[in-house]
Amino acid sequence: MGEKYKSIIFGVFCISVLSFLMYMPIAAQDTVWTQSFGGTVNDFLFAVEPTSDGEFISTGAYDDGPSEVYLVKFDAQGDTAWTKTIGPAGRNIGLAVRQVSDGGFIIAGYYDYGAASDGYLIKTDQDGGVEWETTAGEYRTIRFRDVLETSEGSFMIGGYAFDNDMNTFARLVRYDRYGDIDILHQPMPSYLTEWYLRRIYSIVTSDDEGFIVSGFTTDIYDLWAVDLWISKTDSNMNLLWEKTYSLPDISGSWDISTTSDGGCIIAGYSGDMEYEQEDLWLVKTDGNGDTLWTNDFPSPGNDRIMAVKQTLDGGYILACTMGADDALYGGTGWLIKTDAAGDSLWSYKFFPESSDTSSVFYDVEQISETDYIVVGSVYPGTMEDSDVLITRISTAPQVYVCGDANGDGSVNVGDAVFLINFVFSGGPAPDPECTGEANGDGTLNVGDAVYLINYIFKGGPAPVEPCCR
Repeated sequence: MGEKYKSIIFGVFCISVLSFLMYMPIAAQDTVWTQSFGGTVNDFLFAVEPTSDGEFISTGAYDDGPSEVYLVKFDAQGDTAWTKTIGPAGRNIGLAVRQVSDGGFIIAGYYDYGAASDGYLIKTDQDGGVEWETTAGEYRTIRFRDVLETSEGSFMIGGYAFDNDMNTFARLVRYDRYGDIDILHQPMPSYLTEWYLRRIYSIVTSDDEGFIVSGFTTDIYDLWAVDLWISKTDSNMNLLWEKTYSLPDISGSWDISTTSDGGCIIAGYSGDMEYEQEDLWLVKTDGNGDTLWTNDFPSPGNDRIMAVKQTLDGGYILACTMGADDALYGGTGWLIKTDAAGDSLWSYKFFPESSDTSSVFYDVEQISETDYIVVGSVYPGTMEDSDVLITRISTAPQVYVCGDANGDGSVNVGDAVFLINFVFSGGPAPDPECTGEANGDGTLNVGDAVYLINYIFKGGPAPVEPCCR
């Protein structure tokens, strides 16, 4: 028997001995990893923020009956450092979180008790231990939607309140570092109460240390004329200007971010009152709130931009949900990247493995030129049982190693085992299949396994490059 065939038999023997090797699939080009977990009912993550140690903090709701504010610390590989649940009896939700100057965290949200709810503000240390918590307690219903730390260490809260007649008023409240309302400033300036229906959903600090809020507004004379609205104050909450933007039908904003040119980018929406059709809009303004451009992203169904951030290249990243109902159930998490003019460059849609599972993206954070951390929730078939969702998306070109059939990053006998299992036993195919074409003949067959065995055990030629063109 020739030496060539002895070598092949020896290689096959080695393959049989090592046939227990696990299959390790190559990750899809735009999904690095995904984590999903939670309680027994509905769980959500609504906001994510980078931390000073290179990790991330996120808040939402953990529902094991009833829900509590959920605080999750995790790293860029998706490994959880710790989780905390916080809140009194009732339904508690965290909607915004920021790391503050002492290394701890400030969380804004609300908790429900009976038919009412109250704004809820929580200060924790760097490990998530509660230092203090406070509530608003002024109206029948108050909800805190966003929070930021000021330059002097106090906290500015944006949200809204319902009175006993269910009129809705925007709320801008300043708390000191100990959780007490700052009595030097009116918690509800008069200009925020002139309208019948007005809500703040997002707040940012301007270059001159003032504040810009966004949401929607209408007036008592035309309740159906709902417009996207932003307003700017100085550091003492004195009104500097306010603007409305008349998009088609009713409109509003879920998020606003400042931009490198001193202006703002606004995540907007427009749609009918029945929420059967809601479209995505971006509005770019200068530092005075004047419109520079608008752009819409039409698609069938009910879509929302939940968050917008400027990216390192001067463009924008949008965390959206596509085709959902008014409660954001039944849709698909949708990430859109635009250039500096708001024109779409690419988009990513999160499709879980199960066809009856829906997803929601609530917030996004860019972590490199090509990678993004996204948080939200997934619904595995029913509206009553969602889990939190954390995923890392990458747009970096996928680099494949020729001959690395099992996708573990190197060429070894495990790849030959993988190929033989695929060819003769109906095992999984290489992903993509071109990584298994070691001999370069353009077809995937046992010849590629033989080629790899010769390369590994006899010093034969290396797998032919490039295998994936």
